[in-house]
Amino acid sequence: MKKLYLFCLILLPLMMVSCKDDSGEFIEQYYTDAQLTSALRTCLTTAKDTALNVLCVSDGFFGNDNYRVTLPDNADFRALAEALATQNKSYLTDTLTLRLNRACELSGNDLSSTFNSSITSLTFPDPSALVYSNSTDTATIYFYTNCGAAIYTSATSILSEKMQNTGANSTWSEIQSAYYNATSTFFNYDLTGYATTELLNAVYTEMAKEEKLIRTDSTHATADNLSVFRD
Repeated sequence: MKKLYLFCLILLPLMMVSCKDDSGEFIEQYYTDAQLTSALRTCLTTAKDTALNVLCVSDGFFGNDNYRVTLPDNADFRALAEALATQNKSYLTDTLTLRLNRACELSGNDLSSTFNSSITSLTFPDPSALVYSNSTDTATIYFYTNCGAAIYTSATSILSEKMQNTGANSTWSEIQSAYYNATSTFFNYDLTGYATTELLNAVYTEMAKEEKLIRTDSTHATADNLSVFRD
C-alpha cells in the first residue's frame, strides 16, 4: 500500500504536466465551437468599432497621412490636371480631395451597420483554426474573403450618398466638364468605386491592427469571451 501511495505521488505531477499542451489541442477541446464563434464575432466587432473610431471622425482621413484619399497619380489624371490648369481651375482637384475625404469620414455609422449585419450572419466552419492561428490577422482576412464583395456593394451606395452631401459629386462633375471643354472628350472614371476601395482598405487595415492587439494585449480584449485568444 505504501509503495502504491509513493507511485501515485510520482505519477500525479507527470499527469499534470501532460495536461499542458503547447500545441493548443487541449484548449481547443476546452472551448466549444459555439464559444469560439462568439469570440470571433466579438473580435471582429471590436476591431471594426476601433477602426471606424479612428477613421470616421473629423480629419480621420483627410488629416491622416496614411489614409488620406488622394486622386490617382497616373497619365490620365496628369492629363486631367493639365486641362484644368489651362482654365485656371487647378484648385478643383484640392476641393475634390477634401470633399472625398469628408465623405469617407461621414460614412462611419452606416458602415458600422453594414459590417454588423455581415458579422452576425457570417459562419465559421472551423472556428478553432481561426482563433488558434499563428497569424495575427486571420479573422480579419477570413471576414474580408467571405464578406468583402457584399460590403463593397453596400459601401459604394453609402459613400455615393455622402459624396453627394459633401459636394464631392458636384465638384467631380465640374472637373469633368472642364476637361471636356479643353479636350472635347469625356473623362470617364469610376470615382465612387475608387474612393470606396480606399475607404475599405483603410478600415480593413485598422481592423487587422486591432485584431493583433486583441490577441497579444489583454487591455484590448476587455470582453470576457476574448480571453480565448490568449488562453
